[in-house]
Amino acid sequence: MKKAFVPTLLAALLCPSAWAQNRPSLAPSIAVTNVADRGIDFAPGSLVYIRGAYLADKAGTAKAPYPETLNGTTVSLTLATATSNAVLLEVQPDRLTAQLPCGLKSGSWMLKVKTAAGEISRNLTIVETAARPIFREAPGARLAEAYHANGLSITDASPAKPEEEIRLIMQGLGEATPPIKAGALPGEGTELRPYNVANAKVAAKLVTMDMEVRGVRLAANRPGFYEVLAGVPVDVLAGHYEIGLGLQSGDRYYGGTLPAGWRVVQLSKVWNAEPCEVAEEAPVKVSDDAILTAIDSWYRFPEGQSVLPFRLLDAAGNEVLASTMGKQSGCKDEWCLATRLNLKVKLAAGEYKLVTTPDYRGLCVNRASAGQAFVKLTGAWTPGNWQVAADGWVTPDGGTFEVPGLKLTAEAGALVEPANLKISTTVRLQDPAGDRVTPYYRLEGLPTSLAAPVTLTIDVPGAVDGETTLLMQPEESIDAPAFFTGEVKKAR
Repeated sequence: MKKAFVPTLLAALLCPSAWAQNRPSLAPSIAVTNVADRGIDFAPGSLVYIRGAYLADKAGTAKAPYPETLNGTTVSLTLATATSNAVLLEVQPDRLTAQLPCGLKSGSWMLKVKTAAGEISRNLTIVETAARPIFREAPGARLAEAYHANGLSITDASPAKPEEEIRLIMQGLGEATPPIKAGALPGEGTELRPYNVANAKVAAKLVTMDMEVRGVRLAANRPGFYEVLAGVPVDVLAGHYEIGLGLQSGDRYYGGTLPAGWRVVQLSKVWNAEPCEVAEEAPVKVSDDAILTAIDSWYRFPEGQSVLPFRLLDAAGNEVLASTMGKQSGCKDEWCLATRLNLKVKLAAGEYKLVTTPDYRGLCVNRASAGQAFVKLTGAWTPGNWQVAADGWVTPDGGTFEVPGLKLTAEAGALVEPANLKISTTVRLQDPAGDRVTPYYRLEGLPTSLAAPVTLTIDVPGAVDGETTLLMQPEESIDAPAFFTGEVKKAR
């Protein structure tokens, strides 16, 4: 009898434990927030966090298209007789990540979380749109989630270029055309799967500059995320710019920045350490179209003077800029650095003249400067005349990549992983030196760290064998181009 009773006793002991699971509960204050900014505005299709306890038996993550039930947990919304299920991206005992159903009408819905142990409900107000940009944390900054057209992230190392069309990421824009179910993969622009275009009208600003919004759609293969196709203003210089996104009819939401703009470099520089004589004007040559951001000069300030008025004239004598430079600290004898910052002046390639007046005759000039006064121009080249000549890949197996006049040869093992290389060419309108014998080339995509030699070979038609000078400038450099010695062999 005892042997027959033991299994019955074990069954009687196990049954109550199945009913002893804890019922789900929601956080006592703010239990539901949107994923974008942890706010409490919700639109159809919004991604949300639901916080509480015992919301799932165990943790789990789903892949798109997302399911309505994950590890025994479901989330539904009810308004009168209408009920729709949310889809679940991730479940944890203390937090659910869900996408609200698409097609919800504005109003006060009842959100219900249900598990095997019970259910819990909370009112949730749905509005037509709850537009919010997406930001991400980066070292020392909070950046807008944004991408180039090729899908690569916009970062400090790869900023948005002026006039480039970029993708800014948002949530909470509501319904799209054609309609789509929550959790389904958005279209990718093909005939069978066209883009799901947002019905909401979006506006974007870079600080106070309007960005041209060229389209808004659900991001391909990212349910709940929208991408805003926006053009970067043409005259943006290198820096971090606060970005604002929102509805055309509503407020812009800020909170992060976008790395953008032309790279700031030295456009022109005449400077040395030899003793100075004085001059009242300085010829300046700008070798390519540029945007001027700052001017520096080495100037002998008379006692009591701290401002240097000046004018910048083009080759025809037309005034391009009239302003002042301020006296800086760190003077040497009577000579001090004079600086004008925060300019944004477009300069065409050509020759210019910086002019003071006889009352302010004090620009430094000496024999070593060949009669040119000490002036440094800082700004950004505008690369409108660069044209891509080749775009391809070089692998760790090595190989060559070339355009007429320039060839790159990588030894096997030089690259750790395949590199997408791009070579662009240009002939600048004005050259920094009259003895240039090759075009200018721009090489992009070569890693900064190489495990074996990579050789650049440049054709030099008509040149005799012997030493030559190469002008080179790394993309990340803020200095003027540097000169290196090379060797010509058989016109190369």
